[in-house]
Amino acid sequence: MLTESQRDVLNVIRKLGPLPDHALVPIVQHVATAHWSSSGIRTRRRELERVGLIEQAGVVPTSSGRSATLFRVTR
Repeated sequence: MLTESQRDVLNVIRKLGPLPDHALVPIVQHVATAHWSSSGIRTRRRELERVGLIEQAGVVPTSSGRSATLFRVTR
């Protein structure tokens, strides 16, 4: 059973993914009914990855030139 915050993160990735964390966080904060901290959203994303509901889907460059991992719902 998923928590409310896990459901919020999963639903955003399902509807808009694949997404990197830097895009996921503000979207979840905007659409969620409760306020979730940035670190909390990233933690929920890791939990969803750990149980196999989402997976890494590649890498994209950030505006600073670093790499950001994309996440998508598993198939």
